[in-house]
Amino acid sequence: MCRNNVSVVYRCGHVKLGDFGSSARLSEGGCSGVAVGTADYMAPELLAAADCAAHTVCQQYCARLVTTAISSCDYWSLGVIAFEMVTLRRPFSTGEEDSIAEILSNIQKCPLGSRVCAVQRTRLSSTSRRGPRSPPVLRPSGLAHPLQDNYPLSLVLAAGYSYVAAEENEDHNGGFNASHDCTAIDLATFKSAEKLAAMRSREISSLQAKLAEAEAQAGVTADRIRQEAEAEAERQRVRLQAEITALSLQNKWSARSAWPCSAATSSWRPARPTAAPPTCAARAPPPPPRSLAERDLLQAQLQRHHERLLQLQADCQRARADADAARAQQQHYKDSIAKERAIRRQTLSGGEAESREAAARIATAEANAAKEMRARQAIEAKLDKLDQENKGLRTELDEANRNLMDTQERLCEKQRMASTCSDQVKELQTQLAQERVRASTLLAQVQELERGMEESVRRESALEEQCARTEARLAERLRDAEARAAAALHDDARHREKVNTLEQLVRQLEREVSALEKRSCGACAAAASTSAQPESDRGDLPASARGDARKDTHSDTESARSEEIATLRQEARAANLARWRKEREYNELSVETKSTTRDLKRAEERLANAIEARKTAEQKAGELATELAKLRPEHELATKEAERLKMQFDKLAKTHEVVQAEVDRSRNDIRKLKSELQYSEKRRLHAEEQEELSSRERTQLRDDLHLLRRENAELAQVSTTVHVHTNYLFMMT
Repeated sequence: MCRNNVSVVYRCGHVKLGDFGSSARLSEGGCSGVAVGTADYMAPELLAAADCAAHTVCQQYCARLVTTAISSCDYWSLGVIAFEMVTLRRPFSTGEEDSIAEILSNIQKCPLGSRVCAVQRTRLSSTSRRGPRSPPVLRPSGLAHPLQDNYPLSLVLAAGYSYVAAEENEDHNGGFNASHDCTAIDLATFKSAEKLAAMRSREISSLQAKLAEAEAQAGVTADRIRQEAEAEAERQRVRLQAEITALSLQNKWSARSAWPCSAATSSWRPARPTAAPPTCAARAPPPPPRSLAERDLLQAQLQRHHERLLQLQADCQRARADADAARAQQQHYKDSIAKERAIRRQTLSGGEAESREAAARIATAEANAAKEMRARQAIEAKLDKLDQENKGLRTELDEANRNLMDTQERLCEKQRMASTCSDQVKELQTQLAQERVRASTLLAQVQELERGMEESVRRESALEEQCARTEARLAERLRDAEARAAAALHDDARHREKVNTLEQLVRQLEREVSALEKRSCGACAAAASTSAQPESDRGDLPASARGDARKDTHSDTESARSEEIATLRQEARAANLARWRKEREYNELSVETKSTTRDLKRAEERLANAIEARKTAEQKAGELATELAKLRPEHELATKEAERLKMQFDKLAKTHEVVQAEVDRSRNDIRKLKSELQYSEKRRLHAEEQEELSSRERTQLRDDLHLLRRENAELAQVSTTVHVHTNYLFMMT
């Protein structure tokens, strides 16, 4: 209906559909008595039982009593057209095999109702009022038409008919033929297929974009998880290091808390920490590894931490031994101080010696403090140097990581190029195989055509030989037939002469018979004349003599007549027999002449058929020659294309080899970078170990410095006390 119909928009805004294939001329106020239209697009109002019987809807519309039914029918057909344009199928038919009765029954199954439910009305109104989700930003200039933007239809459309058909002439025909319909169908199908392909391509591109976005999100998630794992490992390392440091400090504090405390030194002794540092048993268990690689990495880190813990325990044991030695030295120092105090109590001069000894000890302590300060500065300088080395190693590690990432990206690009090249090589191989198959097919066709041409040439030569033999045989038969026809004509003439002679003889015999009959009739006449003579004359002769004479005469006449008749009959029988024989011979000759003529005609027909077969063979040979001439360039092009594809395949193979070599070099570079990365990682670990060792040494030196400062303060306090006691004793004395 979309192909052969026309839509007319009236001034009132209604759409009217008309079918040119079923149009009819109607008078004013008249209506047609036959329901016309395409079955797929007919409205159910026209197919209703009451309306379809007498077409009351059409009659009322023609009488201008109702206008809604026809408009609704047109709207129904327009809706069916819209459905078909959107879904590419018809709503009431499944295919071309459906009959008109099935289609009409499917249409009549639709429920008819003048009212629409509230839900559907709300849905339709919301759909008609809602704007598009993504309206176009720029409207094409072709759509900005006054008919569509500014003016209503009732003012734009002209009065009267919206379409006036042109006059028909010989060059123009308003109807569509079957080929045009098929072309329109194919064009519509092609356009719908193009639209569907464009939709599918857009869907594919959107899916590809979503896939790329998902891959990017997966990559970001993987990087985030990796960073979180690294941060967790770093936090765990820092926590373990802090725990180890806290344990070492706790051990030191526990060792220091074991020292005996005196009343004089109780003021400067540090207080115990209020809360014990967290131990390894109190910390939370590490999070479970996310993969085997992370588990192995965590196990390796745990092993290193365990080794560090063992080393720290050894350091703690050494520190405990040093603390025991220091406690013994302190006890010895306290004993010596107690002895010196006892000596100072005994004598006054012992105080001066003690003050000198204390001053020497203070100088020694200051020298040791300066030495410790210099050692601390050296250790700090060494630590700064190690920090700089660590920063350099980290910078090198970051650079190596960046190089590794770049190399991996290049490797991925090379792999993609290699996969693309391999795909292209496969496609070219497939094309080459197809071209080879095509070339072999063309070669087989050429060979078949050559064999057909040879066979046609052989058939033509055989037909020519057969034609020559047939012509010779027909010529010979023609000559024989002409000779036999001449002989038959000569015999026929001779037989005709004989027949004419026999006919003349028969006529002569007939004349003689008639003469004899006349003569016999003459005797009868004479007898009658004699009988008519007067009785007076007859009375003169004797009656017996006259009777005997008449009998003798009559018997002689009858015998002669019978003999002549028998002779004539025998001659007539012989003449008829001879005539029958001649007629039979003539019939045989005519039959033979007819058969000869028939054979001659058959020979002529065979000759004409042979000539036509020869012409047909020549035409076929010419067609085969032209087809062979057409196929030869195609074969040459196919061979050239195969050679070109082969060269392209060789080039792609070389390119693939070069790319494979580059990939191998990239892999070697990656291996080198991995080895360098491992070496830098080892150096980093070594630097971290050195940093930890330096930090432990620094903490140990700090602790020793604090101890020395405390001892120095204690010695200063002791010296002050001694000085005060000395002054007091001096004043007392």
